[in-house]
Amino acid sequence: DFIYDGVKGNYTEEDIPKIYFITMNTEERKNNVNNAIKKANIINYDIFNAIDGGKIDKDYYINNNNINNKSYYKLRKGQIGVAISHLLILEQIIRNNEQLSIIMEDDIDLTSTFKEDLLNYIKFLPNDIELSQIQHINIKNEFENVKNVSKINEHVKKGIGIHVLAGYLITLEGAKKLVNYCKPIDEVIDWKFVIMVNSNKIKSYLPMKPLVHHDKFDSSIWSTDHFKK
Repeated sequence: DFIYDGVKGNYTEEDIPKIYFITMNTEERKNNVNNAIKKANIINYDIFNAIDGGKIDKDYYINNNNINNKSYYKLRKGQIGVAISHLLILEQIIRNNEQLSIIMEDDIDLTSTFKEDLLNYIKFLPNDIELSQIQHINIKNEFENVKNVSKINEHVKKGIGIHVLAGYLITLEGAKKLVNYCKPIDEVIDWKFVIMVNSNKIKSYLPMKPLVHHDKFDSSIWSTDHFKK
């Protein structure tokens, strides 16, 4: 009952699931992603230029059901940009019929053994996987919650909602569920993930040890303001 040789693909180190890197338009962030790609020898990837929430076309994204008028003014511009960036990639995964993909943000740090560690994790994931956040949170209370989650096997533990989207595995069915639940944006998107996981609206697992690390940079989201009516 593992996905490794199942319908989700038989992956090798030369052919891991495609990774989408969401990257802000700064030299520092782009360099960090490029360095991570080189260090881990990632071959199958796309660079996605993060949506600048302060420069979005309000009518366009409302008409496309990405956001509604109330949340346009409720959320910070950075929060809007992050949410739309993740949703656009999830929608691309659905259009491309990608059975298993990875989405990462630009503050991640990968090790030289990332692909080996990832494949070993995938090998032992149960077949009903829809979502797996592959980093662990460093907020004290949530970190303790992650530590106490029940173990599925030596590599996998039960999923729990965590407030970080630095790196996650997503299946095609998981992407469909997330898009359906998160659109239109009415809340911070990582909180929407937490609700889905903790209410069992999506089948989620975590690695026993984090596969990626993050927080290399201070978040720029909280320095952004709200749109004025």
